[in-house]
Formats: sequence, C-alpha cells, structure tokens
Amino acid sequence: MSEQHDHFEDLSRPWRVLIRTMQSMNYGRIENLPIIAGEPRQDDRVTIVTEYKIGGTNGPREDAMQDAFTLKKQVIELIEMFARIENGVVHRLVVKNGLPFSFEMEES
Repeated sequence: MSEQHDHFEDLSRPWRVLIRTMQSMNYGRIENLPIIAGEPRQDDRVTIVTEYKIGGTNGPREDAMQDAFTLKKQVIELIEMFARIENGVVHRLVVKNGLPFSFEMEES
C-alpha cells in the first residue's frame, strides 16, 4: 500500500475488515494474522480474543457503525509498518480502545 490513505472508505477490503474487527472488539488481541504484500489477511488461523473490563465500557466503539471517517494516527502507522514489513505473521496484535496498540510478529 504505497499511497497515503487517511480515510476508512479509501482502504482495501482487507484493511477495512481488520479495522472493523478492532473497533468491534474494542479491547483484546488478534493472533496469527498473516501479512501478505503489506496487507492483513484474515483466514482460519486467525484468533480473535476479546477482553472485557469489569466495571468498564465493553462492546464496539461508536465509530464501528460509521461508513466514512478519518483514520486515527495509530491505524495509519500500522498500515505504514505493515507496508514496510511486506510479509510475515503477526503473532499478537494488541487492541486498546478499538485501536492498534502494539504487535509481535515473525517476519519472513
């Protein structure tokens, strides 16, 4: 993904799916996520683990229902990092408040 994207509606389908997944889970992690040609690919190896907060807000973010919005800087940075890495497997992508927080990966 070489061109700059800063709006959800401009992204490829794999990126839109990943962003919707993060927004829906709000807190948790995504495990075993393949990165192919700089794009996330959700397949049957991917595991979604949702974290629930006791006494906190649970459930999807409000923007999970919007069709058009400006991407947060964390999402743009994740897109740029995956583009530089190109191929590999993300062992664990940590999601906080519906946004990517950190990830561990094996590069190929």
